[in-house]
Amino acid sequence: MKQGARWRIGSGVNIPFLGAHWLNDGLSLSTTNPIFEPLMQVKLSEFIDQELKILKAPLIHNLFDAHTAQLILNTPLEPLVTEDKMIWKEEKSDKYSVKSAYRICVVEIADKSHMHVHGLWNLIWKLKVPPKIKIVYWRVCRGCFPTHTHLSSRGVSCPLDCVQCNNNYEDSIHILIECPKVVQVWRDANLWDTIDSDSLFCRIFLQRNVNLWPRLCGVFGRAGT
Repeated sequence: MKQGARWRIGSGVNIPFLGAHWLNDGLSLSTTNPIFEPLMQVKLSEFIDQELKILKAPLIHNLFDAHTAQLILNTPLEPLVTEDKMIWKEEKSDKYSVKSAYRICVVEIADKSHMHVHGLWNLIWKLKVPPKIKIVYWRVCRGCFPTHTHLSSRGVSCPLDCVQCNNNYEDSIHILIECPKVVQVWRDANLWDTIDSDSLFCRIFLQRNVNLWPRLCGVFGRAGT
């Protein structure tokens, strides 16, 4: 909740100067910085000229370093707002919603850097093939297709060999272009020469080469028709 809430500044008498999310974009000044210790009980109103409804720039520049002072002074004050109010910064209505709260949890709080895989994924979703085929393409390129090696890495007890050719390492590359029985299927569909050229699939999976994505989707488009 704290990540999405911020103060709309009126007089500032109800807003702690430190630790409260009143700065521009809902930021706050740290309460752990020892330099700010004398300001622990101070309210934001002490730094506002109530008649002119502006921040006291000379006082702020005198107390803080240039970066912090600029951060404070960049915070807008609305002349028509007279009362301090806590609002929800993620919605234009200023009202809380479950949807925007969930977005904050996913985007700002949860570390999902490990989930990001470089690639032009929209090229797959725009293919003119049945949805189930798009999902298979995406899962293979994303590295989450349920091959034996992938299931084993997830803790599933299973043999690593390919059930079609008894190769001892069944991964996405193998089931797409290395298994002899799969190669024969590509040949029967007259697509093998395109797929095998320059190890197209291998370079896409291992390097996520953006320049190769259009070629990959071109192959997929013909295979799905």
